[in-house]
Order: sequence, then structure tokens, then C-alpha cells
Amino acid sequence: MGSSLQDLHCCDTDLVIVDGSYEDETPLTDLEIRSWLLEVDCFLLDTTLLSHPGCDMSSGLNIGFNHIREGWSWDADHWAIVINNDVIFKRAGWLDDFIDRASVPGTVMLGSGAMSVFGHPFVTGATWGVRLKEAFEVSPDGNVMEPDLQYALSDVALSIRMAAKGVVTHVPGIEWGDDPKTVHLISQTVYSREGYETVMEYRRKEAIKFIDKYGRKDGLSGYIGI
Repeated sequence: MGSSLQDLHCCDTDLVIVDGSYEDETPLTDLEIRSWLLEVDCFLLDTTLLSHPGCDMSSGLNIGFNHIREGWSWDADHWAIVINNDVIFKRAGWLDDFIDRASVPGTVMLGSGAMSVFGHPFVTGATWGVRLKEAFEVSPDGNVMEPDLQYALSDVALSIRMAAKGVVTHVPGIEWGDDPKTVHLISQTVYSREGYETVMEYRRKEAIKFIDKYGRKDGLSGYIGI
């Protein structure tokens, strides 16, 4: 996590960290975070540590988004960029790439990767971001991430909703390509804690919920292939 902060030189930044440490892990402290920030050449407008032991990914993201919505001053031009906890940052420049692409008019959501599932294109990855105005507009229940999609597909659901507001696309070179700036250890945290087979069973159940809500665009019907 500390390595990711070295790229905050390029803009004034608010930082919120949601710590979902398990009971047998050592929680983050304000002192540890301050030690990370000593070498950061950036004016941090606000830094907040929110401790919610054992919370899942979607819940943790909603905690962070709700803190921004209710506690910080933001306007239509502001973005939230999410950094997952399973990312290794190899070199600087990923945030510059994000900011350059976010400045293209009409862009509302970006990801370091892009793919499709059940025929629905979406962005995802080690890092991804949304324009706050549109993200809050498509989340009338107050949850940017859908609470019943904890193990998979929450990024797909958000991409679908954000696409109704503008351009949803990926930023090349951050996670994929010949020399990407990051290494994404995809899902390794949850696999190590809960076991691969258990996680895949949860994901199968959530895939059914997703199809019931958003349907399929891959030419298949029902729950074939799940």
C-alpha cells in the first residue's frame, strides 16, 4: 500500500483507507500511515483511516464512498480512484495515466483492465475509478457497490450503471501489456482466507443474482455455464 502512495505527486489528493483486517491480523495505525506519507511529494488535503475489521470488499468500498459523500467537500469534477490491497506497484506513472484519461470529456469510469462477462463489458483491475457525481447519481440507495455482490460482479454491475452516464473504458499500460506499471495478485487475499472452492461457490450464487437482475448478452439463456 505504501508504494502506491509514491505516485501522489501529481495532484492535490484526499486519501481514505478502509482497513478490513481479519481478527488475527494487526490493524493499521495512523502512525504507520504517516510513515508511508513521509516521502510523498503531494499536498494531502485530508487523510482518514476507517477501521472495519473483517468487512468484505463491497462493504469496504461502500464505507469509503459514503465517507467521501458525507464527510468531504467534492464537486462534479472530482474522481475517486480505488486501489485494491492485492497490488504491487512496480514503477511510477499509473496515476498520471489515470488523470490523463479522466480528462477526456464524457469519461465517467476507468479501470486498469477491461473484459466482459455474460456479454456485459466492464472495467476492473488493480486500480479503477469513477467520477463521483455520476457514481452517486446511479446509486440512489446510497451504495455505489451492490451489497449482495460481495465476491464477484460488483464491478460489472457498476460499469453497467455508469455506462448510462458516459464513457466507461480502461487505461492501457497500468496492469496489462509488455511492461505494466503494476502486478495484480487477483483475489489472492480472499482465496487464502476462505479457500478457492468456497469462494467459487459464493461467486456461483452471486452470478445467479446478477443474471436475474441484469440478464445476459452473450447469446445464452438461463444459468448455462455457471
